[in-house]
Amino acid sequence: MNASDICNRITLAKRSQAGLIAYILTKDEVLGEKLNYCGSWLHFREWVNCGETRLMNAMFCKKHLVCMACAVRRAGKMNEAYRVKVKQVQGELPGLIPAMVTLTVKNGGDLSERIGHLKASWSNMLAAKRKGASNSRKNAPIEWNKVHGSIRAMEITKAKDGQWHPHFHVFVLLRDYICQPTLSSDWQRFTGDSFVVGVTRCKGGVEAGLREVLKYSCKFSSLDVADTLHVHNVCNGSRLIDPQGVLRGVQVPEIESDTIEPELTGATRDLIARWFSPKQHYRLRYRK
Repeated sequence: MNASDICNRITLAKRSQAGLIAYILTKDEVLGEKLNYCGSWLHFREWVNCGETRLMNAMFCKKHLVCMACAVRRAGKMNEAYRVKVKQVQGELPGLIPAMVTLTVKNGGDLSERIGHLKASWSNMLAAKRKGASNSRKNAPIEWNKVHGSIRAMEITKAKDGQWHPHFHVFVLLRDYICQPTLSSDWQRFTGDSFVVGVTRCKGGVEAGLREVLKYSCKFSSLDVADTLHVHNVCNGSRLIDPQGVLRGVQVPEIESDTIEPELTGATRDLIARWFSPKQHYRLRYRK
């Protein structure tokens, strides 16, 4: 992806958020200013001989729950980091089955309470999995004991009736394929109010599964500006991505710069992109 392509993607994100930024400025001026100046400059380096371009530095607000530009960059970084890890694990343990699981809880009017309930249910299931793996006669394995490694991500949407619908998308590597009815029964026991789960194989391969799981935590297009800010206020600082098992330990690079591969050598030239607010676009110039 060259500098123009990256600028075009961020331009689309920034243009789509004009109304959101204007609203947040009336409610939280500090946050609004951070969003307003996010992506105001980007520093690229171009390798002349091969035509490759990488982002070297940038000004990003890192408020991915309300900033589409940061959400796009964050999702891309996580996808790349976890893709490498999954491929490594699959090479070491080729019999594992990649799949996707969706775990839901009953909708509710209090977002904070529903998220707390969802996370507590997840913790209950992991505790039961640990007990099931102990080979104790008192604790039989549950369906989640088939999961050898997982990446759990929270997504927050709103139902047509105005109720909040937080849920988990989970990418899993399985020893044996999960029985959906059994998982549904287990999940109802852990939640006390919910049995709706989904289990599907990664039809488009590992990369498609990771993209689905590691996409934006907040569906910007489905929430109005007030709801988007509310999600940020409730979830800011929370752990929304939770790797487990053989998929733990991944270091995700920061969004301000791209990875520079060792093979990128030779003559370079730098470009600076500055956001021009009146025209809502970037101006790209080679740096002297």
